[in-house]
Amino acid sequence: MGYSLGVKSLAKLNTVDVRLQAVVKRAIELSKLDFSVTDGLRTAEQQQVLYKKGASTKDGYTKKSVHQSGFAVDLVPFVNGKLVWDVEGCITIAEAVREAAEELGEGIRWGGTWTIITGTTEPISELVKANPTRFFDGPHYELRK
Repeated sequence: MGYSLGVKSLAKLNTVDVRLQAVVKRAIELSKLDFSVTDGLRTAEQQQVLYKKGASTKDGYTKKSVHQSGFAVDLVPFVNGKLVWDVEGCITIAEAVREAAEELGEGIRWGGTWTIITGTTEPISELVKANPTRFFDGPHYELRK
């Protein structure tokens, strides 16, 4: 443990709601795995590119993403100097995000299950099994009001 966010991660994080910033900053302190902020606020054009690649179900125009309003971030495991998109790493980070969000009194919806992960003590791995999704987006976190 003892991780901290780098300059690029902080720049991306600073584009989102301050409550979400606080959750992510606390989560990196709690996390058992290093991670990077790979996305924060997006334009419609940026969202469209991801949609066309199949990396999002929202096209940015007719279906807007919460990234476009500053209420979402993507947190990707950072292992041995590289970004690694893997389910286990995403689950580890989700545990830290949930703990941080609960400490700060914020609700968080996670793209690994598309459910709100705060307010439950069930292990995140069990939530994944109980909430199978057709579109697993493990790096995605949304602030829920």
